[in-house]
Order: sequence, then C-alpha cells, then structure tokens
Amino acid sequence: NGPELLLSLTGADGPKKYMVLGQTSDELRAAGGFTSSVWTLSFENGALTETKFIPILRFENRGLLSQSAGPAAPLNFYMNTGALYLRDVGWEPDYASVGNLASDLYQLHRGDEIDGVIAITQWGIIRLVEAIGGIDVDGEFISAEDTLRVIEQGTDTEGTEFLEQLFVGLLESIEGESLADPQFELLNAMSDNIYQKDVMLFSSDEDEQRLVDALDIAGRFPVSEQDRIAVVDSNVGWSKSDRSIERSANYMVDLTEPDRPVAELVLSYRNTGSEIGRDCSSQRPPDGNEAIYSVSRNSCYWNYFRAYVATGIEVTGSPDLPLPENSVPHQLDRQSPGSSTFSHGFDEYGDHLAGLVAIPPGDSIKFSFEYELPASVLEVTESGFTYQLALVAQPGARGRRTSVELQLPDGYSLGSTSHATEFQNDGTVRFFFELITDEILRVDLIVNE
Repeated sequence: NGPELLLSLTGADGPKKYMVLGQTSDELRAAGGFTSSVWTLSFENGALTETKFIPILRFENRGLLSQSAGPAAPLNFYMNTGALYLRDVGWEPDYASVGNLASDLYQLHRGDEIDGVIAITQWGIIRLVEAIGGIDVDGEFISAEDTLRVIEQGTDTEGTEFLEQLFVGLLESIEGESLADPQFELLNAMSDNIYQKDVMLFSSDEDEQRLVDALDIAGRFPVSEQDRIAVVDSNVGWSKSDRSIERSANYMVDLTEPDRPVAELVLSYRNTGSEIGRDCSSQRPPDGNEAIYSVSRNSCYWNYFRAYVATGIEVTGSPDLPLPENSVPHQLDRQSPGSSTFSHGFDEYGDHLAGLVAIPPGDSIKFSFEYELPASVLEVTESGFTYQLALVAQPGARGRRTSVELQLPDGYSLGSTSHATEFQNDGTVRFFFELITDEILRVDLIVNE
C-alpha cells in the first residue's frame, strides 16, 4: 500500500496541502513535544509546489480562541493556559486525535482546510540530516552532529523563526540533485523515524487514513484488552530539560494466584542537568537569561506524568506526590502545597495513574504503585495460560529503560516467549527493554505434568 499512499499524499489526483508540526522534544508532551514551529507544504502531481512558514506565536486569531475546544483540564490546572493554542496540541497520547484537532485549529484560525497534519520531532530532523550527509542553511554547512547546537544557538538569537531556515535547507537538500547517492540512507532514516514515532501522519481523507493506519505511521495509542504499561510524560515547567532526563520503569507482576494477579509499577527519573539552570522553587515561565537554551536545558523538571495501565485495575497502594510550594496550582490557590497530586483516572485510552513531580538538576526521584489486575490479563489455553503485555514507547522520549518481572504460579513453568529472558530462577522470569519502539511481550505458561 506504500506506493498507493505516496501517490495520493503527493497530489497525484489533485492538489494537496499539509501542515507540519515541528515538535520540540526537549519540552516533551504526550504526542512528541511542544509545537515550536509550523509549516505548510503544498503538493501537486507528485511535486512539492510551495512551502510556507507560520510563526507559532502568530498562528492564532486571538478573537477566535473562545470558539475552539478548551485546553485539557490537567494542562490548564498545572500551567493555567486558559485557552487551546496550537503549541499545546500534542497533549493527548494518540497522534491521530492530535492531528485531527490540529486540522480543526488550522481551519478555525487560518480560514481554510488542509489535507493532513505531519509531526516531526527534532530527533527526526537530525536523522534526516545525517542520512543526506548534512545541509546548507543560509550559506552555512551543518552536519548531523552540529544540528542540535545550531538549533539552540539559532533559537537563542532569532527565536523559533530560525527553524524556518533549517527546514528550508533540509527540503532543498532532499530535493536536490546531490541526493542520488544517499537515497537508500534517506529511506532507512524515514523508516527509523516512523518506527520510533519521530514522524507521524494524520490524513483528513478517511481512505488515506485507513492506509496510514495499515502502514502503522499514524502514531496510534494502543488500547490493550490485556495488560499494558504506557507512560507519557508532559513538561509543564516552561523549560527544555527533557534531554537531561533519564527515565526508567520496573514492572513486577505476581501471577501466583491466577484469578487474582497483582502488580507493582516503579517509575524513576533522574535529572542529569547541571545547577546553572533554574531550581524548583517556583513553577513559572523563564525570565531574561533563564530562557537561554543552555540554562533552560539544565533547569528543574516539572513533569505531569500519566501511566496508562490495564483497564479495570484496583489501586491498593500509591505515593502522595505532594504539590510543591509555588507551583501554579498553589500560586492560584487551586490546591494547597503538600497535598497529594496523585490521581487514578479513566479516559478514552483507559485507566491511568497520574501526578506531578518536580526534579531539580542533579537530583532523582522514584515512586511506586501497587494494584490488582483483572483476571482477564491471563488467557486460558489448552496447556495453561498466556500472558500478554503491551509496552508503549512515547514519541520524542528517546527510550525508557524498562524491566518486566513475572512471578509464575505454582505448578506452572515457562513455555515459549516473544522476547529473550534476561533472568530466570525459582519461578521468576525477567525481561528487559530499551523502550524506543512499541513492544508486545507474550509469555506462555504451561502446566507441569
């Protein structure tokens, strides 16, 4: 279906126009990152005919803000956004929903329709620059190794409008005659971008969207009927500190009573930034030199996390996750400092455990949840049980070190598994993942004869 989709997307049957969301994953959101830049691309008869840059701060018609859906409740609660802006469109974890919302916002604020929405993170851009051997930006040659430094310096001196030059340089290099040699590398880079969700696509055409879904480039957020671990982090601290964050998850499932499985999820974060950045004394937008990229990247990490788990859990133990002093809810008298920010919620994507944490540069945090799983996470088979776990990677997060430990029921042994075991002893089996792509762990448990 790839060639059919490509022809349709690039205007073989008539002109097509797309919005491109440039996502800053240093300011991570559920669907890849804060939207810091916007372009439109127009195609006709397979050719790119027009590129237009739209400054993100001038995207909205302020008089029309009240006509769009409001911001997500947690985003407004923890950042006081007040209205829904395109820059915050990546709040939800399902990119198809994000793309549909972005398309609606384009029609509302820009006055015409688009045929789809493409999202690309900075990691996706770097991978493309590497594949084509570097790009020319306003007379300066930029290698893949230089790209992050150039983005940071350009953002400091020219703001997000610098990204217009970078994007034009990338497109000109991809279209240029010099591309003949690295075509294979470019295709591999695009494949990696799609596989790791650094490029995602939404089409307004239902037939095209079905092809997009079939090719798994829609950034769909899976809603599993069995067990699931899908942690999504959202930077709510007006910083660029996500590149300094090391993430890990440990998931332990006790299956010794198959009709009453229980689980413990441990989440860990380490802020590797230096103390040149802002501390956690106040949650607020940066002031003056605090907005410089090198300072922002080494600042306090204010993270509103959501851990989506199996549907139908019963929470038996949870951390308080106390609200910090001078957080936005405290400043606005919405919630008292020290009170718990933990919540167990349910939305269209299922059960999730959520809360706010603030991690200073050089510090770390670890907390855990205990809950009972529905018995349906174990599927009865002729020889015993099958356990299946969906592990969902967050776009832009660049991996989450994840271990899964299963304690087997008495009288059962390990049968076939979808992934190699890291450790196995005394009825306990462990698996390890560098979660940069979605994974499905499948384990067969066999009755001992």
